[in-house]
Amino acid sequence: MGKPLRAFRFPVDVYNSFKKVAGKNGYTVTGAFTRFMMLCADWDMLVFPEKPGGEGLKTEVNILLNWIENERFWYNSASGEEVSAEGRLLQLLPKVEDKSLLTKIERALKKT
Repeated sequence: MGKPLRAFRFPVDVYNSFKKVAGKNGYTVTGAFTRFMMLCADWDMLVFPEKPGGEGLKTEVNILLNWIENERFWYNSASGEEVSAEGRLLQLLPKVEDKSLLTKIERALKKT
């Protein structure tokens, strides 16, 4: 099966950094992109990894904690689905590395 020619432009420093990461994990740049695109197509969604303990995670956890403290236990996700704030906190729990944030989550979940 032939492969179509597609061209992408990246900043040189971004490309070189990605090339190093791909190589460390046993991929070429093309192989890594191919696998990423196949998974996105199979799952019918685009997912980007979040750095463990990143600011986005802390922000989401703090928002959920605030909602639970104010007795708002359900919210609509970006896709329009109704989501449990407590359930989402439980999903995020393994990603949280900050001990004080873990303590806050534990207290909030015990209160409900």
